[in-house]
Amino acid sequence: MTPHARQFRTVLRDGTRLALRCIEPDDKQRLRDGIRHYSPQTLYRRFFAPVSELSAEQLKFLTEVDQVDHVAWLVVDEDHPEFPGVGVARWVRLPDEPQVAETALIVQDSHQGRGIGTLLFAVLNETARAGGVEVLRSMVLGENNRFIATLVSYGARSRHESHGLMRVDLPVYETTGGHYGRTIVAVRERLGGAAQD
Repeated sequence: MTPHARQFRTVLRDGTRLALRCIEPDDKQRLRDGIRHYSPQTLYRRFFAPVSELSAEQLKFLTEVDQVDHVAWLVVDEDHPEFPGVGVARWVRLPDEPQVAETALIVQDSHQGRGIGTLLFAVLNETARAGGVEVLRSMVLGENNRFIATLVSYGARSRHESHGLMRVDLPVYETTGGHYGRTIVAVRERLGGAAQD
């Protein structure tokens, strides 16, 4: 993977000041505390099961990442330090398909619909591109129509899997149009040319 910045700051269109950085092992307590700021529905859509707390095993998986085959980023709202974090996104390279990575993303309910999900997918795009990943794959509950539609608007293709799940494959872009494309370019600049060839 080409070296890139491990953190940056940005401002959303509504003026919200965000700090984004790579997740570290010391973030276990932050993630443990952060769970209580998400609704049961949001947590169910992320974990596919009712969740009220994270186990030690889950926290280890979520925070002890190599940032090469398992890349994870955290978003903090700088104007609301009482929140441990307002979003997390990650991709994990598939061992049998090394050019494909499975993604997971969650944004705090009070911050949804403000562009943080788009920003996080742009970070995933850039770090994946730097790591030789060509497809970001999301397994999404079929009921999560809004999220699926958003990914399709970015250029993803979706198909039914099983047990109410959809597989949504989003190409990793060098360039693309629209708001998502502009967000990728902005993230690329902030990461210091993370994926320069």
